[in-house]
Amino acid sequence: NIFVGGGVGVMGTFNDGMNATFNLNINAGKYITPVWAVRAQLGGFQQKIGAQKTGFAGDTKTAFELNLDAMVNFTNLIGGYNAERVVDFYGFVGPTMNVSKAMNVAYNTNGDPNTFNAEGTKARFGATAGLGLGFNVNESWAINVEGRFGLTPSVFGNASDYNKAEGTGRFTVGATYTFNSLGGGKKFAKVEDRIIEKVVEKEVIKEVPVEVVK
Repeated sequence: NIFVGGGVGVMGTFNDGMNATFNLNINAGKYITPVWAVRAQLGGFQQKIGAQKTGFAGDTKTAFELNLDAMVNFTNLIGGYNAERVVDFYGFVGPTMNVSKAMNVAYNTNGDPNTFNAEGTKARFGATAGLGLGFNVNESWAINVEGRFGLTPSVFGNASDYNKAEGTGRFTVGATYTFNSLGGGKKFAKVEDRIIEKVVEKEVIKEVPVEVVK
């Protein structure tokens, strides 16, 4: 029950409206039960800044993110697992890390515009959560529509008015392929009632007369 997938769509940075940029992702994960799954997702690749009090507006920056998701299938949780079901409604939540160059504002006091200073690479940590719809084409393939909201320190550093906690959103459409050694697609063992017979063995001790040897 290992799956891989990917998606394309848009990403918005909420730092003066929703500043949308192109977004794509690839992912891999595993269905633990019909209800629970885990997934790692790598995505990017640009974010855009809106008009800020620092004077910056419209700048874009290359950034990548890694999301670790705990996933729950609400359809199977409420209605039970059905291998013939066409639509699955699910949610996910977990930590995130975005990676980009460390950016800071150089303030000019002579009237010239403020500028960015880029130094090395910096990782910032936060959390994301989202909802998705899966449309099962066959046993192996599914089409997915997902929306994800995140809250992390800004990739724009102190050029953003929300440097410490900047909201981001993603909307993607993609596909998922599930592997299975039994022939493809999600496979789960059927739970059946079982009678467990317990055998109790009683130890039999035979008394032997003691012979007295004179």
